[in-house]
Amino acid sequence: MPLTCRMKLLGSRAWLLVLALYSMSVITRPVVGQGLSFEVEWEQVFDRSGPGLIAVRQTVDSGFIVGGATVVRTDSEGNTRWERLFPVTGADPSVLETSDEEILTLGDMLRLLDRFGDTIWTVNIAADPIFAPTAIAAIETRDGGVAITGRSSAGTGQAYLMKLDSRGRPLWKRSAGVFLREVVGRSVTETRDGDLIVAGVSVSSLQSRLFLVKFDAAGGLQGGNEYGELGLSGEIRSVRETLDGGIIVTGRTEPPGVYLAKHDACGEPIWERQLVGSGGLALEELSDGTLLIAACDQVIRTDSEGIPMAETVWRAGRFGSLLCVSSLQPTFDGGLILVGKGQVQLTEPRDVTFLTKLRSTVARGPLFLRADSDANSFVNLNDAVFTLRYLFQRGASPICLDSADVNDDGRINLVDVVATLIFVVGRGSHPVAPGAIFCGPDPSEDALPCAAFGPCP
Repeated sequence: MPLTCRMKLLGSRAWLLVLALYSMSVITRPVVGQGLSFEVEWEQVFDRSGPGLIAVRQTVDSGFIVGGATVVRTDSEGNTRWERLFPVTGADPSVLETSDEEILTLGDMLRLLDRFGDTIWTVNIAADPIFAPTAIAAIETRDGGVAITGRSSAGTGQAYLMKLDSRGRPLWKRSAGVFLREVVGRSVTETRDGDLIVAGVSVSSLQSRLFLVKFDAAGGLQGGNEYGELGLSGEIRSVRETLDGGIIVTGRTEPPGVYLAKHDACGEPIWERQLVGSGGLALEELSDGTLLIAACDQVIRTDSEGIPMAETVWRAGRFGSLLCVSSLQPTFDGGLILVGKGQVQLTEPRDVTFLTKLRSTVARGPLFLRADSDANSFVNLNDAVFTLRYLFQRGASPICLDSADVNDDGRINLVDVVATLIFVVGRGSHPVAPGAIFCGPDPSEDALPCAAFGPCP
């Protein structure tokens, strides 16, 4: 059955306030695209290949967590602070940092580590007697818990989703699939409404297809369906909710190519692309709505419609020693961090893991978060109230006036308050570049000053 749409309603008075404010003016300025041009800032080599290091995330202190079977915590220059090795079988190991600066490692054994690499708790995923699952991907949810997806070995094989609380205790477990087809959950994302969307692949003897399934926060099935054609051995690797509330997925087709598709919040297809490349391994959306896709030997940038753009973000052989990038993330300073495999020549060629930091060569101003008027790293209703007090009650001025200029028209007024409110309640588009997630410079010139913005380095 198709995915279901669910709108969360505000109280009538709150909506009357938003509509009244919005009627006073209309946000018409388009999202400003930012040019991307990079050069290698530094590289670090880790003498391991295979599944040792395949994922990277930036930490709140501007360092990095590089993970897989081995977990490495580095400083902002990629120098190792500590390293831990864990046995991993039957899954693609991965890693992420939680909001409490703790590190979650993924394999058949889920581990939560503190910032010093010491284990807080472990959960043996494979020991589940009902589903006998294999864990493949995980996210931290907004309530501080963890959502894990992968494959259930029960029956013919189904996509599996498990929710844990912040202490690693299971809250609920679900599976979903397609009759007479093998289904594997490959990636999971949480929507603004708190729903969980699992993207994976359904496989028969003749064809592989995209499989999307949605659950609510309590584990209630909201719907699922098959889409597209990936070829005989294609796969899905990443799913994200887009800034406009849609769903974007990437993966690999067979014959080799990059699969990229966008669906609306109800699961209905909007567009589907097959791009030249070795397959989409990771996906990030930038604050201007464009997409970055790690396609092994290149990083592809597309517009919001999935059409490749002219500039080359990264290509093997042109930027450092990396040969195949498996994970990427925009960094706080406007650059990119990449991890993947490369090769060094000693007495004979040897495969190694490279951690490569790219810095932007585009001139930048001060870094800030759009709509974070009170400069506390979080965009919420308090920011709208902060701006209202500044405008009408002689309240404190934002330390970076650009942050309060949500639509980037060079002025601060009620339109910015409305834009913040609509974004916070999950019914509006993301603030324009640099956006409310990653620190970045103002892409346009105006007279609004921006002093040192605390949350951004």
